[in-house]
Amino acid sequence: FNDFYKYFRYLMFNHSLKKNYMKRKRITLLFILLVLSNGYIFSQNAFKIWPSTWVGVNGSATVIISDAQFINNGTFGATGTTGTVEMRGSVTAPNSSIGGTSTTTFYNLTINKTTNDVELANNINVYGNLTLTSKGIDMKDYNIDLGSTGVLGVETDNNRIKSSGGSYGGTGTINATRNIGIGANTGIAGLGIDINAATNFGSTIIKRGHKALQGTGDCSSNYSIFRNFNIHPTTTANYGTATIKYYTGELNGHTDGALIMYQMVNSFWKGLPTTNTSPTAFATTIANGASDILITLGSSGHPLPVELISFTAACNNNTILTQWTTASEANNDFFTLEKSHDAINWFELARISGKGNSNELSVYKYSDENDGEICYYRISQTDYDGGSHYLNTIAADCPNSSVNNYFYLYPNPSNGDFIIEIIDNENSNTRIEIIDAFGQMIYFNNYDLNKGINKIQFSLSNLSLGFFYAKIFNVDKTYIKKFVIN
Repeated sequence: FNDFYKYFRYLMFNHSLKKNYMKRKRITLLFILLVLSNGYIFSQNAFKIWPSTWVGVNGSATVIISDAQFINNGTFGATGTTGTVEMRGSVTAPNSSIGGTSTTTFYNLTINKTTNDVELANNINVYGNLTLTSKGIDMKDYNIDLGSTGVLGVETDNNRIKSSGGSYGGTGTINATRNIGIGANTGIAGLGIDINAATNFGSTIIKRGHKALQGTGDCSSNYSIFRNFNIHPTTTANYGTATIKYYTGELNGHTDGALIMYQMVNSFWKGLPTTNTSPTAFATTIANGASDILITLGSSGHPLPVELISFTAACNNNTILTQWTTASEANNDFFTLEKSHDAINWFELARISGKGNSNELSVYKYSDENDGEICYYRISQTDYDGGSHYLNTIAADCPNSSVNNYFYLYPNPSNGDFIIEIIDNENSNTRIEIIDAFGQMIYFNNYDLNKGINKIQFSLSNLSLGFFYAKIFNVDKTYIKKFVIN
């Protein structure tokens, strides 16, 4: 083995031989035959696998990459291999990186460097143990997949997984697939999240990212900490208590101990009642019918270009009066008022000049025609330098008076159990939709109505608290009523 290794090492790292095509072919043949079952291979400068080449590391064998690149242009660690690759040394990337044209599948991967993280230059899989003995991995815009068996070892503030890039971090994620059943699910793949599930999530893909996520609404100039989780269960409408672990280097300017967990609900971040005791924060997520549960940590203490106090829409005969008030403005050029009938497709109504820089209360108004349907309004603010962000979205319910003669909804408010009573002049078919405050349809069904009074019982106590709309389609007319679940 020693004689073979010396010859192998000589061929691999002798630059004059690597330039010769035929001798490079000889190296490839040696690689095809190489399956290391015990002992060590030490590599410096580069450990490179050529195309159409397979390398396996089995049993207790270890490949040590010291101050070198791991370049995989062939196949490494095919199914069934159980060995270890260990990255050592002190140099910076790209001289200490894992890349190549192929996705590398490790069984065990250990990072044991004196200084500087290992960087990814392609996606990798780790189906055994990912151990961070000293320093960590910077994923940049690439991913680590632990599958259903891989486990991330203990992290510290100095030895952890991250994704750098730009002002707000790279897009790389570390992922795992696990079965999340009802009850406590702790230490999930070592990703730093525990889930006490109120529902059966089933087979669930959990993605941990390290990009600071941008706020929405009147907090769109805020950004989260450098850690987030995207939880993708088999079924929708799942929820439970999530506990997130974080590190000081991920705070992104937020105050440790004053963090709030935010969940993306209908394209807006919703703050959840949170208990934050460093280095963890936990809160109960919302079952909103979405396929993913996206959560992160942040706070509301960052200043905004415009401090918005209120944004309202009121019915006024045949018009809808929108009004918003600011407490202060900084570098504010103008506001843009937009309208939508479904909270998805928007069009611009008006542009209204801002006050530039102001520390006084400022009131803005705009009157819009009442078309008898539920409408949504949102405003954005644009700086003198062209930067803009959305401040808030509201809904206006100004139906025609004929609604009150056609159907009733009671009790209102309710705990989610209520009755819709429809008075029809003939036998007909109707469709009933339940819409939330963001315009998302959360329920629909078709009903056959008899002439006279029809009572339909609803039980929607699983919905989050707030206001909703009952929308009824009958023949060529649409009727809308607002109701509250408390």
